[in-house]
Amino acid sequence: MKNYRIIIGHEDRNILGKSHYHITKEGAEIIWKAYTNLFGEYGQTMDRREERGGVCWLQEIDLFKKEGVLIDSFDWKDYEVEDRTGE
Repeated sequence: MKNYRIIIGHEDRNILGKSHYHITKEGAEIIWKAYTNLFGEYGQTMDRREERGGVCWLQEIDLFKKEGVLIDSFDWKDYEVEDRTGE
């Protein structure tokens, strides 16, 4: 099963020692729906954005919640995976 990535910002990257988290396709689809509700699709698919580094930036998740396009109770960590066989 393919995994997707959440990109970590540059400042946090130095602290955490990694550039992204891996999440399930189900989690990525929830985030992508929020993304397209806020920004539209602009001809970009979820897989295309993933190819460019990740389905979203970590800080975008808070923006999506603030803008009301993602429920406050959404926790991306519920969808985090350690298995990277889908890369």
